[in-house]
Amino acid sequence: MALMTGAEYVESLKEFKPIVYALGEKVDNVVDHPSLQPFINVSAMTYELVNLPEFGEIITVESNLNGEKINRFTHIHNCKEDLLKKIKMIRLLSQRTGMCVQRCIGLEALNALYITTFNIDRKYGTEYHERLKNYIEYIQKRDLMIAGSILDVQEGDNSSSNTSKEMDLSVRVQERGLEGIIVYGAKSHVIGAINSHEIIVLPMKAETENDKDCAIAFAVPIDQENVKIFFGGKIRNVGSLANNVDFESEGVGIGESLVIFDNVFVPWERVFMCGEFDFILELVETFLSLYKCIYGCCKVGIVDVLIGASKWIIGSSGMSDSSYLGYQMAKISQFGETCWGCAFTCCSESFETSAGAFAVDFLLSDVVKLNAKRLIYECGRFLEDVAIEANTTFFPSEENFNNDDIKKYVKKFFLQENTIKIGEKEKMYKLLRSIIGNLRFSPTLQELDVFTTQKLMSLNTTNIERKKELAGILAGIKSEKILL
Repeated sequence: MALMTGAEYVESLKEFKPIVYALGEKVDNVVDHPSLQPFINVSAMTYELVNLPEFGEIITVESNLNGEKINRFTHIHNCKEDLLKKIKMIRLLSQRTGMCVQRCIGLEALNALYITTFNIDRKYGTEYHERLKNYIEYIQKRDLMIAGSILDVQEGDNSSSNTSKEMDLSVRVQERGLEGIIVYGAKSHVIGAINSHEIIVLPMKAETENDKDCAIAFAVPIDQENVKIFFGGKIRNVGSLANNVDFESEGVGIGESLVIFDNVFVPWERVFMCGEFDFILELVETFLSLYKCIYGCCKVGIVDVLIGASKWIIGSSGMSDSSYLGYQMAKISQFGETCWGCAFTCCSESFETSAGAFAVDFLLSDVVKLNAKRLIYECGRFLEDVAIEANTTFFPSEENFNNDDIKKYVKKFFLQENTIKIGEKEKMYKLLRSIIGNLRFSPTLQELDVFTTQKLMSLNTTNIERKKELAGILAGIKSEKILL
């Protein structure tokens, strides 16, 4: 099958009949539901831009499995160039959508499994890696979108006595049979579940042999029997939406869901881990490092648009770049490029694993994430200043400009320059509000890492003993033989 266009992707969703609930009601047709269309339209951009010459080289790549031209969102990283082109792709798509494109977690889940299943097979003689390769080729040939899920439902009480309750909520194996397994449990904050073709599940909790039933990884079609999706994105019941992104709805965020696996059958060919609890830490850390690396690229792409919209607002309000807002805008731009530089370095310092796929340094990926989170909060403060200084905390709707009784007042007091077309300033400010909503209300998997946790992880993963040794050498406490 050839690479799909955006329209073909939307049409392909109609072939699936998932059990979805949104706004308290069961959704019969995901594609036609007005509140879900923004999320579908955003993901459609990951398909549509493939067909444009200036973007095709970045978003497409030759498969290492079958040599065919595929979408990079289904690709295994085979070299540093793959990782570098991937982060360029993420930034490009974020610039074009202003939102999360919802495909990154699925992509990194495939790559993390590719590395870990190879190591599991090498230790236990299992066949997970070959199964996964067959599955990836299946995805690539059909150009499918995968929703990745890893985050377990939190019980609230994290004491050791509550372990049994947590495991009861986590996705786990109920039965093992000749044809496959039966799984039960739930995953939360699953991005893109409503508009994907497949969902891939990674384990999160399983530290001992007693927890091995939770040490499972598998993939199923989104409409597999007994899979239930409860959509929880920031939406509202609206009658009509914008063509690509719903800028009318503030903080539309990303399409997150709670996915229930209510005794779901998974055939063995789609099971990629089943009981190997001793490999969960490796799998999760590999996934997290890949995901944290691209996190900064996604946010930087959105910030690129934020800066452009802010510049437009500032200029239309008669303020110069030398103003306080101009200074703040330059600071945000520099901060964004710092995040981009961290992500670029993270990919440049990647390394080849025994499976042949490339992984990134955990410490460097942690630095990307930490800086990206700080960038989000800085952007929020900056936009509050823009709203106040540029007098855009209130702006009349476009209909006011068409009312003969009041339009002369609206034009005089809300349009400072005659060159500004009616409604433009309003639309630009709504875009800004939507962007900051998407930045703040995007509790993706790793948003749950608070600053303190991030910083402690950075300290724990760095070679602190070597740093102590270097300080000791310069202080004259230790000596180091240097060959000249």
